[in-house]
Amino acid sequence: MGKIQNDNRVDPVLKEVIQMPAQANSTAVDVASLNTQINSLLQKLRDTGLMKN
Repeated sequence: MGKIQNDNRVDPVLKEVIQMPAQANSTAVDVASLNTQINSLLQKLRDTGLMKN
């Protein structure tokens, strides 16, 4: 097992990697649908702390 890195992807108390919820594969058939799905992915990254707001 690798050494735990010192970054925001590792909970400093639990020492476990934080995972975001699963993101379904895109089923977009137009640009508007793809935009909605990308924004959903970005929000999940923010909600789990893997991306700053």
